[in-house]
Amino acid sequence: MKLSQLVEAIGGVLHSGGTDPEVTAAQLDSRQVGPGHIFAALSDSQVERERFVKDARRNGAAAVLTDCSLEVKHAPVQWIHPQPTVALGKACHQLADNPARDMTVIGITGTNGKTTTAHLVAHILRQNGMRPGVLGTAGHRLANDTWLPASHTTPAAPVLVDLVARHRDLGGDCLILELSSHALVQERHAGLIFDAAVFTNLTREHLDYHGDMGAYQAAKGRLFAALKPGARAIGNLDDHAWPSFSALARERGADILTTSTRQRADLCAYALQATSQGITFCVQGMGISEQKIRLPLFGRFNVENALAALGCALVAGVKLDHALASLASCTSAPGRMEVLGAGGDPFHGGVTSRARVVVDYAHTPDALGQALEALRASQPAGGRLICVFGCGGERDQGKRPLMGRVASQQADHLIVTNDNSRSEDPNAIAQDIYAGIDHSACSVEIDLDRERAIRAALAPEVLSDARNTVLVAGKGHETKQLDAEGAHDFDDRALIREILQEDMSCRA
Repeated sequence: MKLSQLVEAIGGVLHSGGTDPEVTAAQLDSRQVGPGHIFAALSDSQVERERFVKDARRNGAAAVLTDCSLEVKHAPVQWIHPQPTVALGKACHQLADNPARDMTVIGITGTNGKTTTAHLVAHILRQNGMRPGVLGTAGHRLANDTWLPASHTTPAAPVLVDLVARHRDLGGDCLILELSSHALVQERHAGLIFDAAVFTNLTREHLDYHGDMGAYQAAKGRLFAALKPGARAIGNLDDHAWPSFSALARERGADILTTSTRQRADLCAYALQATSQGITFCVQGMGISEQKIRLPLFGRFNVENALAALGCALVAGVKLDHALASLASCTSAPGRMEVLGAGGDPFHGGVTSRARVVVDYAHTPDALGQALEALRASQPAGGRLICVFGCGGERDQGKRPLMGRVASQQADHLIVTNDNSRSEDPNAIAQDIYAGIDHSACSVEIDLDRERAIRAALAPEVLSDARNTVLVAGKGHETKQLDAEGAHDFDDRALIREILQEDMSCRA
């Protein structure tokens, strides 16, 4: 495609000096640039921009996309656009022949529940003969069960479009995309046309990036402000932020589908009952007068996720009764309330521990509190609830004492440990958490060695009592521990499986 054709379609001004190069791709990283590529020079630093442009030119860049003219000697053709991140996304999609054009595209945003909701939507669609792809925090799953690791919840536009194109070439017909607040602010979704947008919930998170809750909420709202007429906005009616998002969607001409576990909605769940294997509830709405569901996941929040997934399934053309039937066979998403003991995970030939051991990604006050509440509700009488957790370094410091507070209100014993401390002092982070703990409600210890902390929580005397539950929170699916020295291999789930196998071997 000629660069002038792209500029005409997307907008902006072309400073070409009379040349009109053929362009084949757009890149955000100058190291990935090749001949015929557009390089998006988006750094806030003018010095860095000029250095990266020189690198891109050496690698064969045909043009530079930026929001202002750059005074760089021998610079390639310049494409000036007032919203270069939006232009980058649209250019990536157009140059790849719009790979999502014939797919049902679903975007999911919210503080908690994105990964599980995406996982449930994909499960329902696969069970009903479709070939969905999921791009999200726990990894990217394309058609033909192709799994790829994820460095970000939502990839940058060039990577995202490459993944969508691969999914299309594998026969994919649906795309489910988790959208973080960072990604929405940075317009990584630009160029995608959504058939549905989902809002799960809004609680404190990423204030180190956004500054305050107002800016954080506004970031989430960008998804709904981008909907096409006739798209469907699916939202949790029980969350305080939903009215503002539904208003944005209505302004765009989108249809609204509400869900609730507490009041009347288009799809509502009631009569929730926790069990040792998950939760049961009744569903009503969208033509279903009443149907009882057994969901093999824990917690009210997972009922909320399931309702959102049902709404997405309807958008994709799945009949509601078929979607409801599919929920009974779902599993937890990787590292999301994932049970590794007490009959949950058939590791090593089906050998399991007597106590229930659960791994969850909970790293916000709300998520940790809800995870512990769900486990407490489904725990046998007389059992102990033990929680191992920490807080990330270089992230919102204000949530640390809040997490200590909510954990102490639900658990019987806490072990505060290290969780991606990055450049911060792990002990200082632990002390911030410790300051919020209600010591009258539970016992607590600090052990900054995460492996030792997990091993202490899974001591033989704990594992030998089937009434006990251990929650290891914070990292979920992650396989690295980040500290001042860099990234180290560390996988909570792998370590727990090892400990459980050791315990079973000792009993044999």
